[in-house]
Amino acid sequence: MLIDTRTIAAHGPYTVLAQRFEVMWRDGSAVHLHPVCLAASPGETHRYLRAVQREGLTWSVFDLRHVDASIENDLITAHRSDMPGVVFFRLRLAYPNAARLLQAVHAAQLVTWWRDTSPQALAA
Repeated sequence: MLIDTRTIAAHGPYTVLAQRFEVMWRDGSAVHLHPVCLAASPGETHRYLRAVQREGLTWSVFDLRHVDASIENDLITAHRSDMPGVVFFRLRLAYPNAARLLQAVHAAQLVTWWRDTSPQALAA
């Protein structure tokens, strides 16, 4: 599986990659999850960290284990190419819709920051 390793946001030790995976629910709601790299291991996506953009204004980085405690064992045993599917199905099972997941992400976020909306950043 090819991963888009372009950086679209960064803050402190966290780098958010352009690649995104969509988690969709029956009610039509959805959340886009972006892989996250740490400064200590650039280019290598962290197994448990994901980022979401909230209302196009802020980025929040969170640990999947803090929004679904049972996901850790599934991700440890999953092949790297199967991880997006594991996350998709575990989060759909744990939450009835995107709004409830985003509430859990907000409560468990490790860091959040405002999106850079300067003309230079928007032109990039």
